Amino acid sequence: MDVCKCILPSWHGGTLNSRRAASPLVRLVEGEETWEAHDLPQGVLPLNWGETELNPSVTCLREAGWSNRRIGRHLGRSDMVVARCWQQWITEGRVYRRGGSGRPRNTNDRDDRAIRRVATSAPTTSLASIQRHLPPSRHPVPSRETIRRRLTEVGLRSRRPLRRLPLTPHHRQCRLDFCRPRATWSVTDWRRVIFSDESRFSLSDDDHRTRV
Repeated sequence: MDVCKCILPSWHGGTLNSRRAASPLVRLVEGEETWEAHDLPQGVLPLNWGETELNPSVTCLREAGWSNRRIGRHLGRSDMVVARCWQQWITEGRVYRRGGSGRPRNTNDRDDRAIRRVATSAPTTSLASIQRHLPPSRHPVPSRETIRRRLTEVGLRSRRPLRRLPLTPHHRQCRLDFCRPRATWSVTDWRRVIFSDESRFSLSDDDHRTRV
């Protein structure tokens, strides 16, 4: 009894070997079930912990010789839940829940291609317009946020087009003609000039720019 080893699951998925004589788990097995949370042995967690921390406690107590019913009473879970946790550790060697596949997509490959085709053929179209151009048999119709996510997946994002006039030799000459007469201006003269740095000024909230 004093030299028996107890295999405890570790948080990184491996195992930790410790002698039962040196582990406080023996005290819990012998009936001291009223410990505080900080007194519980490694791998055994208090009753108010969630399902994520349940499996390590079940594995630790089963290694200590507890029955499924006794573990269920201590952790506030049914015998079937305890049995499934223990079976998972025996068959798969893990004490955490396997990640699911997530929520199923609301669109298929055909819908994704249709969304991308409408957006690329008419860059200024809106999300509502893309909804109307989807196949009539499509039900339910994808939401605007779903359409936005599908466009983001293929690298299409809403933006303002950058439009600038090309700087031709004629433009350079016009700039020189503007600067030469003002080369001798004083500070007082320049204070009457507003430097906008090509900014757009609008009196309303809408700047009337077309997004693509």
